[in-house]
Amino acid sequence: MVLNALDISTAQPVPCISSNEILLIKKLKTSVVSQSVAMNANAASAVIIDCRQNKTINLYGTSTTNNLVNVSYSHDNIVFFKTNNKLSMIDIGGFNTFHLTLENIPNYIRFYNNNGSPITLTLEYVLYN
Repeated sequence: MVLNALDISTAQPVPCISSNEILLIKKLKTSVVSQSVAMNANAASAVIIDCRQNKTINLYGTSTTNNLVNVSYSHDNIVFFKTNNKLSMIDIGGFNTFHLTLENIPNYIRFYNNNGSPITLTLEYVLYN
């Protein structure tokens, strides 16, 4: 396969890229999930996202409070580690909204509420491999 450009002086097609010169990589969207994630004060979520076979995740949604929520990782779905990644809430039209993209993700992700009050997320996410 050869991609052509148009020569502006002759108006003739001119080869500019051939398939043996480039490697095209496509990110495949593997799932879009919507769910409710309820967390007690100072507690982890029971909801765990299985990210095996994926490299990137887009997390977005709304929250019942404007508190930060930590993202925790695990490679074995047993021991989870807190990270510096957080869902930061932004007020948009009176709704506490968040969006976070993570790349090179581990096998499992869950959330941790570091605050003294319960919180519920309306979470949507897209996994890409």
